[in-house]
Amino acid sequence: MKRKLIFTAALLCVMLFVPLALYSQEFQMDGPTLVKYNGNAANVTIPEGVTAIGYWAFANNSSFTSITIPESVTSIGDGAFSRCTSLASVTIPSSVTFIGLGAFAECTNLINVTIHTGVTSIDLGVFSGCTSLTSITIPSSVTSIDLGAFTGCTSLASIIIPTSVTSIGYEAFAGCTSLTSITIPSSVTSIGYEVFAGCSRLASITIPSSVTFIGNRAFDDTAWFNSQPDGLVYAGKILYVYKGTMPANTVINNIRADTTGIGIGVFSRRSSLVSVTIPSSVTSIGEGAFFECSSLTSVTIPSSVTSIGESAFAYCSSLTNVTIPTSVTLIENWAFSECSNLRTVTVSKKTTIGENAFPDTARITYSD
Repeated sequence: MKRKLIFTAALLCVMLFVPLALYSQEFQMDGPTLVKYNGNAANVTIPEGVTAIGYWAFANNSSFTSITIPESVTSIGDGAFSRCTSLASVTIPSSVTFIGLGAFAECTNLINVTIHTGVTSIDLGVFSGCTSLTSITIPSSVTSIDLGAFTGCTSLASIIIPTSVTSIGYEAFAGCTSLTSITIPSSVTSIGYEVFAGCSRLASITIPSSVTFIGNRAFDDTAWFNSQPDGLVYAGKILYVYKGTMPANTVINNIRADTTGIGIGVFSRRSSLVSVTIPSSVTSIGEGAFFECSSLTSVTIPSSVTSIGESAFAYCSSLTNVTIPTSVTLIENWAFSECSNLRTVTVSKKTTIGENAFPDTARITYSD
């Protein structure tokens, strides 16, 4: 009887020990953080109690097709699931508040992603290069879609941006060649550089009046941009670019009356531009808007304008005088730098003037 009890106890120890041993081999832990997955299962369930999935924890593992993330997890580290080329779908629970850089980058078989309320930003390159991704649910907790978040998601045909989002970062959707239409909600104020560049099928773009900043080349190489006639092209209420060849001795006096901003580099290096009248609806003149317009002799800045961006009129070598209204509170660095013939500048004493905003040869006269 004693021998039987010893045998039974030993068997129970083995039964308990083996799963624990296997568990410790499969999931490498550092406290509540899962630092490395060493298994090769097709369907992986992360154990309850794990609070963080560490950097590169599952990276380059091509064995599993699905992952179950428990409600105990609050953060997913940089590159945690990058290049997991068999992963087909993922649901991120509402407990997760942070997803790191490139967390699911180049998961080339990933088709569906559901993110529950909790995450506040889609960070840099989180889903970049997920070439099979066709649908994603972005929750209303997200306020920003950051640099390259969905770059190169070539199968993504549609996406709904929630009204909680206020900014869309550089190249966020660049190269999403299946995307055909996009509606930017009225919560968004900023659209970064090259956000939709190379979205060759993107034919319909709705931009609300809330957008005050649009980065350079944001819509270049899209079906929408390619369909625009030569001349002034608008994106919402922002003058986005001058398209095509500009005729000699061009005078621009027909900027749309509801325009609120002159975008980045709109007339950059247009040596044929001699004069421009900015309407009284405009509040900002963007970075490099008139950069190196070497024939520009006259510019009328209305009293609605409050800011003039970096290098906005730099290298405009034919400008001889400029009057800046008292409404302008900020003139950024190098705004009129290297304007070699600029002799007189009229500006308010209350205006904040950036570094090297005017050439040393210009005489500053204060309007107040």
